[in-house]
Amino acid sequence: MRAGERVRATIMLAGALLLLGSAATPPGAVAPPAAADWPYYHGDPAATHYSALDQITTRNVAGLVKVWEYDSGDAFGEGGSQSDMQANPLVVDGRLYIVTPKGRLVALNAATGRELWAYDPAPAPVATRQRLRGVSYWRDRDERRVLFTFGQELISVDALTGRPDARFGRGGRVDLRAGFGRPFAQLTVNNVTPGAVFEDLIIMGSTGHTPGDVRAFDVRTGAIRWTFHTIPHGGEAGAETWPRDAWKTEIGANVWAGLTVDVARGLVFLPVASSGMGDRDFYGPTRAGANLYANSLVALDARTGRRRWHFQSVHHDLWDRDFPAQPTLVTVRGVPAIVQTTKSGWSTSSTAAMAARSTRSRSDPCPPATCPASRRGRRSRCRPRSHRSRASGSRPTSSPGGRRRRMPR
Repeated sequence: MRAGERVRATIMLAGALLLLGSAATPPGAVAPPAAADWPYYHGDPAATHYSALDQITTRNVAGLVKVWEYDSGDAFGEGGSQSDMQANPLVVDGRLYIVTPKGRLVALNAATGRELWAYDPAPAPVATRQRLRGVSYWRDRDERRVLFTFGQELISVDALTGRPDARFGRGGRVDLRAGFGRPFAQLTVNNVTPGAVFEDLIIMGSTGHTPGDVRAFDVRTGAIRWTFHTIPHGGEAGAETWPRDAWKTEIGANVWAGLTVDVARGLVFLPVASSGMGDRDFYGPTRAGANLYANSLVALDARTGRRRWHFQSVHHDLWDRDFPAQPTLVTVRGVPAIVQTTKSGWSTSSTAAMAARSTRSRSDPCPPATCPASRRGRRSRCRPRSHRSRASGSRPTSSPGGRRRRMPR
């Protein structure tokens, strides 16, 4: 499929599904709020990918017809330089919000596909791939904002008018390189996955040539409200698993797949990637140790950034075996749990609050390094095991390390 065809197909499908899944709307009118909007990346804060709309079923899906088509006109290039479109559209109050291959933010009438407004954040023509997976939406009474990233900036735009929020950062923008304690020239921050909105915060990971700090920004002002260091600073828990002052030079341990929020408990879950970026994914001499909190599922207090618990799936990763997707909140036999997929094909699960650690996992020894310059972690968490809950005496359905069968030797 050519670049232009992919762009049109993506928006066309959204239009067909949304219109058939909602009540009939007069031509030209903005669709009324559906039974279930799609106001978050992947549907809701829990990342369930679920919609309550029920008019489209397995019985009638084959009969879907194109209702409208919107071509952003932003497709460009061929082959390796071809434009890219991975955005998951949001739908709120009958309006669809999406970013185009050139990073423009567009609002459409979800019923008709008519463009309501478009905002172009680029200071110059865009000729390189902008991989953007979506946007974030925040509302409080009469205030509505769409927040998204472009280049190394977090941008806030009025959801009704498409104009930048002048109160946010500088003219509606925040430079994501600020706050790392390193010269800007040494950093690149390119967040491709939208942040998680919780109350008056937007919580963002940090991806690029940068430490993977997770930060919460005030949605009204753009100020950083809290920071969690995925490569711990001196004196912080986990710093002993890295060389001294590694936070000043190392990169990676970032959250690129997206964050999940347990709104009821005020928790945000971070699927932290491997330590290192690019060629450093497979090179460990500069980061001897287990490298917390890389390759970890971390639960933080969403209001303060304080760590509540973590589970590290791989110590000192040399194979880029980080978590490839945001975790999903589920309920198993009445117990709230968080489920995380892995690149090895296993899914791990943990009780969401972790108030009672009903199961445990085991770290097994891994073969010693043969390269003198490379120092692996001495143990690898690869065969988790479970035990009966002391609280209930029953076999648990979720665990910090996941209930997985023994991996074949």
